[in-house]
Amino acid sequence: MGTNRRNLLKHAGLERPEKLVKPALSNLERHVPDASDVGPPPSTTSNKNSQQRKDQNGMTTENHTPKKDGFSKSGNSPPAGKGKKRRTRSRGKKDGRQESKPPSSDSGDKKTGVEQNSSGKPSGNTPESEQPQTDLFFLGLIENGGHVFHTHAKEAYASVPVDGHLENYPVLSRETRLFLLQGYYRKYGNAPEDFILNGALPTIEAKALFDGPEEEVHVRVAESQGNTYLDLGNDNFDAVEINADGWQVLGNPPVRFLRPSGMMALPRPERGGSIEELRSVLNVGEDDFQLLVAWLIGALRPNGPYPVLILSGRQGSAKTTSARFLRSLVDPNRAIARALPRSERDLAISAQSNWVITLDNVSSLAPWLSDALCRISTEGAFSTRKLYTDDTEMVLVVSNPLLINGIANVGTPLCANIPETLRPLKLV
Repeated sequence: MGTNRRNLLKHAGLERPEKLVKPALSNLERHVPDASDVGPPPSTTSNKNSQQRKDQNGMTTENHTPKKDGFSKSGNSPPAGKGKKRRTRSRGKKDGRQESKPPSSDSGDKKTGVEQNSSGKPSGNTPESEQPQTDLFFLGLIENGGHVFHTHAKEAYASVPVDGHLENYPVLSRETRLFLLQGYYRKYGNAPEDFILNGALPTIEAKALFDGPEEEVHVRVAESQGNTYLDLGNDNFDAVEINADGWQVLGNPPVRFLRPSGMMALPRPERGGSIEELRSVLNVGEDDFQLLVAWLIGALRPNGPYPVLILSGRQGSAKTTSARFLRSLVDPNRAIARALPRSERDLAISAQSNWVITLDNVSSLAPWLSDALCRISTEGAFSTRKLYTDDTEMVLVVSNPLLINGIANVGTPLCANIPETLRPLKLV
């Protein structure tokens, strides 16, 4: 009976079922459309006249029922070249992968910000052989005649070469960005992308903090190896070196000066002048004139404590004019006479950006302001919370000469614990 059963299966073609399964699967694959080829539902008219099929080679065939040839959709094939459209599919779609597209001709190099053509080579004014690694390129702009350094407070600075002299800026300042932008533009004829420049600045900052020397920065007056240096504030970054043997003007002083916003230039000094020429422009007596000269000399010292100069007088006695004139001899500024600060923080920031602090038309001083001015004249520290942080303290150490003018006698509440600094000069 087993033999008869095998014979029956053999005659029925079922002796080896896999021979039937494989053609059936192939037939099913031909009739099931690919998901990527299925578009939006066709209209009723088009649905009657078209049908999508897929052959074994991944080709999609659309059989249209012609109006005149009489072919129906029962499976009869139209003549070759009639009513038949063939659409090739990408080979990668068959196994679910998308073929990668070549970069377009207008794509740019995201690393250097330089435009490229379709062959991937830089176009425009930037030769392929001169494409920099941006961080090293920007760092090289600074170190080509300058250097980076940091202060004792771990603040990063760059001393950049400009027209034969050095200018000093914080690494993360707008001035440093403009210097790097200028160097890139002059070499390549275009500007880098923002993310390129922003990515190079942390590298420069790390170089200054971890490899650069420790140097301090100063505003207007500094000291080095027993010499005093006065920044003239001109375009050449000249400074006057003063010591026991006399003075001379230097092009690149050995100290690092900053140029805060508002600082103005001092005239280039000339030999042969006399302090007596001041008498004709100040409304003070003989004793007060000597105190004025002492204050001017003290204001040129690089370290405190400093005396507090108070100009008092009636209305119209040239208090503000005298204050402007005296400050212009040491530290000229666009905003010479200023109003009272509103907080210790504002006062400390003003002290960091100016050498001489001038307060104009003061009628009275609040106790906190009187105490703060005393600390500034004797080198004081101000602490506050650093911006955008919760537990980071920012400490500002300042020491500056002070000049105050007003109608009332403001010397009584000001620094009463050190009265020898408070003798107000009366303008007549």
